[in-house]
Amino acid sequence: MPSPRKILPLPFKGGWSTSLGPQAADVTHLLAAENVYYELDGGFRKIPGATALNSVALTEASLPVTVMAMFDYWKSGTTGTSVQKRMAYAGTQLWKEDLDGTWDSIKTGLEANKLGWFTQYNDLCIWSSTSNTDVPQKWDQAAATTSALGGTPPNFAFCIPHRGRLWAGGVASNPSRLYYSALDNAEDWVGAGSGAIDIDISDGDDIKGIASHKQQLWVFKGPNRGSISYITGSAPTGGDAFARVPFSRGVPCSGHQTILTYLNDLAWVSTRGIHSLEATQEFGNMKEGFLSFPIQKVFLQEADVTLDLSALSSCQGVNHSQRGVLLWSVRQNGQSQNNLVLAYDYRFRPGRLSLLTAYKSASLAVVLHNSQPRLFSGGYDGIVLRHDEANRNIAGASYTATVQSPFLHYNASDHMNQTAWIRLGINPQGTSSITLQWQNDEDPVQSTTVTQSSGVVLGGATGFTLDTDALGGGAYLQRYFNPPGSYRVQQLTLSQGGLNDDMEIHEMAVQIEGSGLSEV
Repeated sequence: MPSPRKILPLPFKGGWSTSLGPQAADVTHLLAAENVYYELDGGFRKIPGATALNSVALTEASLPVTVMAMFDYWKSGTTGTSVQKRMAYAGTQLWKEDLDGTWDSIKTGLEANKLGWFTQYNDLCIWSSTSNTDVPQKWDQAAATTSALGGTPPNFAFCIPHRGRLWAGGVASNPSRLYYSALDNAEDWVGAGSGAIDIDISDGDDIKGIASHKQQLWVFKGPNRGSISYITGSAPTGGDAFARVPFSRGVPCSGHQTILTYLNDLAWVSTRGIHSLEATQEFGNMKEGFLSFPIQKVFLQEADVTLDLSALSSCQGVNHSQRGVLLWSVRQNGQSQNNLVLAYDYRFRPGRLSLLTAYKSASLAVVLHNSQPRLFSGGYDGIVLRHDEANRNIAGASYTATVQSPFLHYNASDHMNQTAWIRLGINPQGTSSITLQWQNDEDPVQSTTVTQSSGVVLGGATGFTLDTDALGGGAYLQRYFNPPGSYRVQQLTLSQGGLNDDMEIHEMAVQIEGSGLSEV
């Protein structure tokens, strides 16, 4: 006699994981989480769209150039107003954009396709790159072109302000030397108060990045064995003199552009995974302490999607704090461009990962747009994309959001089960449909469509007529489905790929009926 039916809530307990196995009792993790951001209750929504900032691509010799770096440059005036300029390094030039969608060249003759870096110090926008010939540049918003940074600076690849000085690293001729300028002067690198600190010379690694955090300057070496140190103090000499303190060994860093400040911590990327200071202090170089531990097979080359580890030197990241996510642009094996973005949602403990495949990004930045921090991405086609757009398209192209559960045995893996119904709790986003797929054991995948709403949304193509149309897309709905068949394990997949169509799922549950022990 069949056992009684039981209702099993299936809360989304975790994010994308390639390491936790293909089977579970409930949704402890997701085998796929593509083009989604998480909701605070554990649900998920299709990532926002993006629009082209510049309608005309940046080109040289009639060919599009790659946007290798971007920056949001603000300068305060004397009349209580501030002026914003968007900066970019693309091709062999530096560019500015005056919030008009047109990029203006302010420097030519640079090496193309190097890893670039912008920072701001004493009202100057300072640019540098991994080029061994291009010298650091400065711009003040007034000059027609940039000029070389004065004061005999080293030819550094990156720099940051820290405790009243500009600190720099990535000098090819002295790869283990950390430089600092004179106090309050980014254009004095040889006078009183300037200097340098050597960090483990001849250890087989270079200084790959630096970060100012908790009144200390953190120094990351890599890309091989790796080490982390921090610099204390506020002056070269005296009672609070600079001093180097070793922190960890065996955890390398792939590049300065991967180091991100978030919450009370720092995160960065290496060929071994994604790390944080907090986790490194507790676990050292044990992979169980990596932020990327749930997807470690992606780095170990053991997953369906694997990373080109040799291309992680071109990885760039941002903290999109408005959404509580860290984003890193990375390259899939077999690709020639950064075609993926790893997203780490740090609002959860542990954090939840997802994979963004909707756009390619040579560079990432967070830029203020209409007083709100917005994600910008620099493409390989000379186009800068402004993200966080309500319409779900990437410069007019559709993309698909997909979430896939493990094979679920509902704590009854030795029994044959039947599903009386599957329930989805959705926050309807328009009148489009969501595709629900299920696979019972090794049977063929079956599917149905989930109607989000039968009403009309405000702002739709046909408009909304009072006393005629029913308003859709504004309420929380539960949808029920009756998938046929018996099984030991069942996998569920939800997807939405329509142009300008959205998906937001908050709840899932099943009612199952056991039909006795299965035969082996």
